[in-house]
Amino acid sequence: MDHAVVANLPDDVLADILGRLAPRCLAMSRCVCKSWLAVVDARRLLRADLLPLSLGGLFIQLDGHPLPEFLSNPNSPSPINGALDFLPTAALPPNTWDWKDTLCVIGHFNGLLLLNGYVVNPATRRWDPLPVAPRQGAMPILSGDFLFTEAHLAYDPTMSPHYEVLSVPWVGGGYTTSQDHHYQHHPSPAEEYEWPPRAFKMQVFSSRTGCWGETSFLRQGDAVGTVFNMRPNVKHAYSIYQRGVLYVHWQFHFVLRISLSDRKYHVIKEPEGIAYDKYLGKSDKGVYYASFTHYWRLKVWTLDQGSMTWILKHNGDLKSLLAHHQLPEGQTSWLLQDINYNFFRTRPPIEWNSDHDGRHMAIEQPYEYSFEILGFDPFQETVFLSISRDDKTLETGLAYDLISSQVQVLGNLYPTHYRDHFNDCLSNEFWYFESFPYTPCWVKEFGGNQSN
Repeated sequence: MDHAVVANLPDDVLADILGRLAPRCLAMSRCVCKSWLAVVDARRLLRADLLPLSLGGLFIQLDGHPLPEFLSNPNSPSPINGALDFLPTAALPPNTWDWKDTLCVIGHFNGLLLLNGYVVNPATRRWDPLPVAPRQGAMPILSGDFLFTEAHLAYDPTMSPHYEVLSVPWVGGGYTTSQDHHYQHHPSPAEEYEWPPRAFKMQVFSSRTGCWGETSFLRQGDAVGTVFNMRPNVKHAYSIYQRGVLYVHWQFHFVLRISLSDRKYHVIKEPEGIAYDKYLGKSDKGVYYASFTHYWRLKVWTLDQGSMTWILKHNGDLKSLLAHHQLPEGQTSWLLQDINYNFFRTRPPIEWNSDHDGRHMAIEQPYEYSFEILGFDPFQETVFLSISRDDKTLETGLAYDLISSQVQVLGNLYPTHYRDHFNDCLSNEFWYFESFPYTPCWVKEFGGNQSN
């Protein structure tokens, strides 16, 4: 059809034509021009099963647990079973399961989970194996011994059925001893190298080709320092993918904004006044960054895409929540699916203590409480939190509304028998977990493997 004729079609006629396309072609048509994008989105022509339109729940990765747990949202129109028992690792005979077979969630976006060794759609129970990334080549004058990488997922089913995984480098190890006040040394020539480099080489996996390949991203703006003064990633680096751009929490104090379309990147410094428990996420208004700046004060910023600066959106004192916080026994709004307990009780190598599960123990003396950030609801201005007690008899999920400051109790976060067994194998009874808000996506095209 002549381009000029198409350009002059009324929106109703164009919508009728586009609506006859197959879902994948319709998704690709959004990339043709702004007018087509506007028609497809305004008329909601894409099938609902292509889009992650509701929050299914929270995947929670626990220290000492071989499988991720899933806190299910009962209000989701399409409930999800978070068990990953359809993956090949889960099919191993009971007597061969080993802790090396642990399935760790590394990332999530738009309905896909990135695991160690797999990319998975839990909604459709389809999966792809993820080959091990090639070892990152040494940057100029940097030794590969102190160059680390972390994988991040880029996927948008409304643009393409294909996904990419980026292996993003960061420096640590011997290059960060300047941060240790007990041991100072003069920077070596390698440590004086600017970081990040102007041409940042990364390994990128494409589901289109099924292979890893090296891609160079060109830095926009100045370097933020040298290798010597970088802080290493001290915990999992969260990331989000939005409109062809990957945002990665990086080197502890920064966010990388990586454009996959033009192969350029920016380094954005985190907001001022950050204290602990940082979380980079996505809400309905864009890219969000949250942190506790004091023991109970929660601050949330949004990223201004024009100036690449952070704007303070919320500054709330959560201490008052403690006075009203109570989790009545048996009354919860969300459900922890107890995936590890249900999976391993029929195939132990784990000895489960069945005397009690430690969920509702009597409180006879005051305890200290602390909060942690679990993530953002991608469709409304809500941040998910956990509140825990120092004796490890209580770990509860909360939904905190950033507009009204109202709190909803989601429910218990302790898996069955967690306190009885797993605290015995964790030093100092340390509860450490990572969490990923999960939005189911029913794309059938994804995944070369499917459970029966």
